[in-house]
Amino acid sequence: MTHQDSPSPSAGQTTPTIPVAEESVHCTSRRAGVPWAVLVGFSCFASWTNMLLCFEGPLRDQIVYGGGVVHDPFFFASLLVATVLLLGAARRARRHPGAASPGGKKRGFAASGAPLALCIVLGTAAATSGVIVAALADQDTAALRLTASALGVAAGIGFAAFTLRWGRVIASLALRPALLSMGIALCVQWPLLSAAIAGGLPAKVAAAAVLPLVSWGCLAKLAPRASDAEAQPAKAKGQVLPLDGSLCRIAGSLFCFSAVIQFVWTCHIGFGESPLDEGFFWMLFLAVFAVVLAVAAVSLALMQRWKSYRTEFFYRASFLFAVVACAGLDVLPAAPLLPYVGIYAAYALIMLTMWTLAWSVVFLKGINPDRAFGGVFGVQFAAFIAGFSAAKVLEWAMSAVGGIPLLPWISVASVAILACAFCFILPERDLLELSPRLTRLNRAGLDERCEALAAQHGLTARETEVFSYLARGRDVGFIEQELFISRNTVNTHRKNLYRKLDIHTQQELLSLIEEPEGID
Repeated sequence: MTHQDSPSPSAGQTTPTIPVAEESVHCTSRRAGVPWAVLVGFSCFASWTNMLLCFEGPLRDQIVYGGGVVHDPFFFASLLVATVLLLGAARRARRHPGAASPGGKKRGFAASGAPLALCIVLGTAAATSGVIVAALADQDTAALRLTASALGVAAGIGFAAFTLRWGRVIASLALRPALLSMGIALCVQWPLLSAAIAGGLPAKVAAAAVLPLVSWGCLAKLAPRASDAEAQPAKAKGQVLPLDGSLCRIAGSLFCFSAVIQFVWTCHIGFGESPLDEGFFWMLFLAVFAVVLAVAAVSLALMQRWKSYRTEFFYRASFLFAVVACAGLDVLPAAPLLPYVGIYAAYALIMLTMWTLAWSVVFLKGINPDRAFGGVFGVQFAAFIAGFSAAKVLEWAMSAVGGIPLLPWISVASVAILACAFCFILPERDLLELSPRLTRLNRAGLDERCEALAAQHGLTARETEVFSYLARGRDVGFIEQELFISRNTVNTHRKNLYRKLDIHTQQELLSLIEEPEGID
């Protein structure tokens, strides 16, 4: 099917636009400054989630080392529920992009109002109860594990709801405030964790109860219930958008990193010769804070100096720290602090990388935020389950056979998986396409830039449409489905617009769109 070109858009015809977020962010998404509500709320969300998932957190009991009697069932159940809900939300967003209920309200468990309130209240109550149960537990019983699992189910609902809501808020920001907010928040979470651990049971209970409520309050400040509007025009009911290759690569790389990090983390707990003393946990989190803060500060300073956003800095650093942690499993079993710091630093930096890349996918390709953030972080939670389960199976196998030195092989296999993710699943050449220089444009600016270039070089209406999709990194397959034209027609339009713009590759196209200014 083809479409007759015309020199200019016909009446009623518009070029595709990048949707704004699914929420109306009142603390502005266009100012250069960092919205305080995003900084505070996202920090509380990250700290609360990681506090409940980490082995050294407040769910640690005194029955066995590692606190597995309460922590492990809670951990597994919460992640399983969060995985199902996030992937379900991503699937729904893929089938019904922007589909609204009567009155324009967003459907789903993460919607504003009563559904979100219920999710957060459940999660908060479960987290607080879990901390108290872990502190009081003195015997391993089936009832205790069942209780921990039930609390984990409720907490998992809160994890998923927060992830989707913060994904929508982050997606509504311009890159600079988004990157600064996420970078600062993912550093600040560690002092919050350190204070909660150092303060004893009262501080742990207070953190489990207060952090999600503060995050919820910030969400309310950013997106009032009345502004819970749709971002994208609804498509035909039942229409399924094709899987985005970039999103799949991001999720695949995050799966490898998260599974290995969780696997090595669990192996350190189960196989370490000299486990880290509980009295040093608060110091561990402060050390992680110092390392992550240093990496983030240096990376942002280099971006400022070179006037270009370079997400690969965080990606490289995460790979480096993950490799150090894997090597430390075998090389430094009697000195666990270094591997612990490496594990947590790798986790913090890969999270910063993936949140930024998910933002880029939403910005550049106009993907529904629920689809991007729900899909990516649903896969991450699934990876945590996979890594945790693999370590537990290995622990059982080693106790059964006994005496076989498996740690060197574990280290080698873990590094190999990380190298595969870093070099093949999401190599830097692909990473650069997802953090291009044109992200310095805001959402409206990218459309304006495309339209100005199209008018300047005499592109037809259909060529302008194809140009606008190519500027967002869309491939030929996606464009033909969106515009209802054949692949040959898309290639013909692309060839013609390349000739008119005097370019030869999509990278040259991105460079042409790029604004001359650097980071604001």
